[in-house]
Amino acid sequence: MLNDQNKKRCWEVLAKFGCEHQMNMVIEECSELQKAVCKIIRDDGRVTDAHDENFREELVDVIVVCQQMFLALKMTDDEINRRAGAKLERALK
Repeated sequence: MLNDQNKKRCWEVLAKFGCEHQMNMVIEECSELQKAVCKIIRDDGRVTDAHDENFREELVDVIVVCQQMFLALKMTDDEINRRAGAKLERALK
């Protein structure tokens, strides 16, 4: 999902802060995304420009920290797609 330049930056962040710190960031960023979704739901699902911008920002933050975890765990794109495919297949049954 992220291009090679951004993956390189993910490695740099991991090297700077360490895996344990970034695992804590996964928790924080997922929490912030959850709050963004709750705000939209609380407003009867109406997505305003402010909601949309916040939701997009938090969604990307989660993608970035997840990419860092993929790298830290040495997960290949093939493994990620295989696991995602299995989950999607189960969801569609």
